[in-house]
Amino acid sequence: MGTAPFLWNLIGAVKVRVKGPNPARFLNLCVSSGIPVSGIREEDGALIFYTRPWRYRELRPLAFKTRSKPEVIGRSGLWFLWLKVRRRQVLVATILVLCGVFYYLSGSIWAVDVRGNSRVSRERILEAALKAGLYKGARKALVSTEFIDAAISRDIPELGWVYTSIRGTVAVIEVREKVDHPPDRPGDIVARRDGLVKSVLVLSGNPLVKAGDTVKAGDILIAGDPSVPSGGARGEVVASTWYKASVEVPLREVQPRRTGRRVEVRLLNVRGNLIPLFGSRTVPFQWYEVEDTGAGGGKRPETTISVITRTYYELVWVKVERSPAEARELARKRLEDIVRKQLPPSVKLIDFSIEVKIAPDQGMVLATGLAQAEENIAVLRPWP
Repeated sequence: MGTAPFLWNLIGAVKVRVKGPNPARFLNLCVSSGIPVSGIREEDGALIFYTRPWRYRELRPLAFKTRSKPEVIGRSGLWFLWLKVRRRQVLVATILVLCGVFYYLSGSIWAVDVRGNSRVSRERILEAALKAGLYKGARKALVSTEFIDAAISRDIPELGWVYTSIRGTVAVIEVREKVDHPPDRPGDIVARRDGLVKSVLVLSGNPLVKAGDTVKAGDILIAGDPSVPSGGARGEVVASTWYKASVEVPLREVQPRRTGRRVEVRLLNVRGNLIPLFGSRTVPFQWYEVEDTGAGGGKRPETTISVITRTYYELVWVKVERSPAEARELARKRLEDIVRKQLPPSVKLIDFSIEVKIAPDQGMVLATGLAQAEENIAVLRPWP
């Protein structure tokens, strides 16, 4: 014994200390009177126990009979929280009203976003959604996304696919427009870029080049026959092509680096307007860089409400010195990145070479990269 049971502490309990000539008689009178007691112990000649807070007043006549002096030395439980809340009824009512308002608002749609459209206007899609029952302020429980999709597809035949989703209080309408493939006009096959021909595949027309020929952009590779109704050229010409890039890497330079210190600010994004919520409103750093993370993702800021965490990272400027070998390796990596970004996905990279020149007087390394690739350079040029 010595502590109150868990449920006593949860619902409500008072810790009482009783001093007097006969504390044991006082305790017996409590038990015989039906007053609940728990956690009984003796400390420094006084009796300590727990009882219910709403039964504490019943101890006074018993204390008078036994010439004892009870005093409260501790309180715990929801009973005392309720007493505090009851004295602040206006505050409690305001909190309940606000919770009800937020609950009601969270059950409505307050922004409608449209994605994936280019030829079909956003206003036209929103008008079709409005007719189907999707609009700002609509209750989410009354909105059927399947019905919205079918209604928009029926009203706008230019759309080949419609998908509506509700994310929080934002409805997102994703669409894909139908692609019309007009028949290719007949013409000649010409070179899209300079290259060394590796192979020629002719489906129709007269080939004007063969493997081993060097061609320039715009040269006719396969000629069609204008005198025949379907005499347009068709085919494929694979050639070796070259992509060139150059970079300069200084042997000495000053670069920014993060110190590890940062400051975070919470911002409320309402239709593109940023409202500070928490954090410092001034940046305590002279040099810094900024990163934004948080809710909202790829949603358009002008049609969404989200919370953004903006982080400011302190920067310092440090001197960096490189050896010629380090500068050469850095130049190689940068050149590879540049060249790979130039190459279309369908192009096959065959070889990559780097020429490096060190310019001590300029304090830098000059590097030129040349990439050899193989690709189809044939492209149709319609006749006038």
